[in-house]
Amino acid sequence: MQIESGYVGEDGTGSTLGGRDTFIGMKGDWGQVRFGRMLTPLYEVVDWPYSNPGLGRVFDWGADTKSHYDRKGDIARYDSPDFDGFSFDVSVGRGDKDVNGSNHFGAAAHYTVAEAFTLHGGYEYNSNYSDDIDTQAYLAGVEIPLPGGFKVSAAYKYNDGVYKTDGVNKDTEAEQEQVSVVGEYWSGPWGYRLGYAANGDSDLDNNANVDDSESVIAGQLMYSHNGFLPYLRVGQHDAYNADEKSAFARVGIEYNF
Repeated sequence: MQIESGYVGEDGTGSTLGGRDTFIGMKGDWGQVRFGRMLTPLYEVVDWPYSNPGLGRVFDWGADTKSHYDRKGDIARYDSPDFDGFSFDVSVGRGDKDVNGSNHFGAAAHYTVAEAFTLHGGYEYNSNYSDDIDTQAYLAGVEIPLPGGFKVSAAYKYNDGVYKTDGVNKDTEAEQEQVSVVGEYWSGPWGYRLGYAANGDSDLDNNANVDDSESVIAGQLMYSHNGFLPYLRVGQHDAYNADEKSAFARVGIEYNF
């Protein structure tokens, strides 16, 4: 079992106990099953490796066509064991517990080909996601280790939402495409990561002239020591439909647990 709090900000907002992955379950040679609140299978792949360093503001939560959750409560999730390089994850449960007909289904598959590269695929469907929207999201990605300490990761995500005026009749369909590309290099404990992500313009079936494309580019210098990863990150973005690009810088630490 696990109980995880959110980040404790200046005014405590978001610090609710159980606001992040909080579940009870069991595991064995057959895999693991959990019940509660946790990452959905598709989002787990979105989050890593395709939203680091600093690409989340576009590839993660920056899409204008909302189509999937990050964490989801009131679900059951099964994660398979490794079958000679292949594994899969499935989640199912309620969407918004206060909305009739709001349900969730998610799945992801992972396959390492000849110990050379790894393929990822993800899918998520949510009925009555919010404001009477039925949504779907698809993801296809790859991780390719290269000689000399290099690695390349790339992914494509497609978001689709159908807005319903009266909870039944279709009104507007919104679609949006997203891409992420990350290059990585390690030399001993020192590492460098360079990433780029972009969202295309939303495609609305009643208005094809939506100008809401966004992009971000960011680099990160890292040092690995005993499972901790202090880093310096710099980048530039026009996320959240900004009119002009702005720069950002972060100093932080990642860790394994």
